[in-house]
Amino acid sequence: MPESGPLRLYSPMQVATGAFLGGPLAATHCLWSNFMALGKPRSAYWALNCGLAATAVIVALAFLFASKQLNGLWVSFVVIFASALIAERYQLSKAAIRASDSYAFQSNWKVLGLGLLWLAVTMLFITILVVLLLSAGIQVIDTG
Repeated sequence: MPESGPLRLYSPMQVATGAFLGGPLAATHCLWSNFMALGKPRSAYWALNCGLAATAVIVALAFLFASKQLNGLWVSFVVIFASALIAERYQLSKAAIRASDSYAFQSNWKVLGLGLLWLAVTMLFITILVVLLLSAGIQVIDTG
């Protein structure tokens, strides 16, 4: 059954806000969702795989440099900026969505909920990972 009304897309700023709240997994979700709504499943596939790979690299680097007092804030800015840039360049800009009869913006409440959901999933995943590493006898954080 076809949907009535315009297809909803995340604007580049909404993608960046999702990335700010929920990290790279939220950004990946927004970019994937936009590509699917735009009828670009191949691009959605690449966005999903690249987003998951980037998340794995970020988590691995966070564990590797956890004891080095490395400020991870720059990683957040890179994820936020890159996700907004991808949405702007390869999807639709805010102005293009606004001017289109075929597309509309996703709800900001949905962006908030999505960001918080992916934040919770990320925290749960990292907690489980830490418990597994500790139970395997691997020291996660240098306490000395």
